[in-house]
Amino acid sequence: MAQRPNQLAKKIQTRKKFLNRVVVEIIDLVSKQGVIISETEHSCHTHVVSELRNFGHFSFHTSLDQTMFGGNRVKAWYHPRRNFREGGLDSAWDKEWTPVLNVYFQVDDNYEIEIFNNNVNWQRALLRVFNNKEKIADQIKKTRSKTLQKSKKQTQADMEKSKLIEDAKKLGIIPN
Repeated sequence: MAQRPNQLAKKIQTRKKFLNRVVVEIIDLVSKQGVIISETEHSCHTHVVSELRNFGHFSFHTSLDQTMFGGNRVKAWYHPRRNFREGGLDSAWDKEWTPVLNVYFQVDDNYEIEIFNNNVNWQRALLRVFNNKEKIADQIKKTRSKTLQKSKKQTQADMEKSKLIEDAKKLGIIPN
């Protein structure tokens, strides 16, 4: 069924407006909170690949300045109540995970969409993430800090236990 030109024009305008916001926000978020996977210097450009996993039920992957003429790709995965597995890229980007957004562009506002999930749930959730990104980042920092403290305590307890066993062996309390 053909759409009326004014309906089609409105859909195009709405999609571009959404993409203009989210692409810039994703790139900013990944550059500030994510990790650089690779950075390759070329004669006229620097190709940078970065990712940010498990940030407010989303994970992101950016590949920026692919050629000296530009060339950028932004991908987003929405995984509510689930986390990407940790490990290398092969384990993180499993075949079972399908991005909700995969967009390529040379310059702003000239998008080529490879994947755009039309379900509005992820779109609304992504906008909420952008609105609450500082709170989410703080929660992640607190969680990492608690995990690090637990790890340090466990390491210290293991060292103390090792020392006790070593002393007990020296004194002949337990056999060598």
